[in-house]
Amino acid sequence: MPKHDAKAMLEKLYLFAADPYARHPWAKSFGDGAGRIRHGDWRALYPIDNGVMTVTITQVGNRREVYR
Repeated sequence: MPKHDAKAMLEKLYLFAADPYARHPWAKSFGDGAGRIRHGDWRALYPIDNGVMTVTITQVGNRREVYR
């Protein structure tokens, strides 16, 4: 991942983690607390654990490969 894309993705991850239930135009929920955060061709997949209110990033990669 290029450095400028990594920095932008990290900023989005921090914003999302601060309030995961707010409306973010670059985030999409898949239901059951799982979803993705988008930046260009890069995706970060996450589940939300409501019991302890944590967001865990499980995978980050190019959109061609991250969903496989």
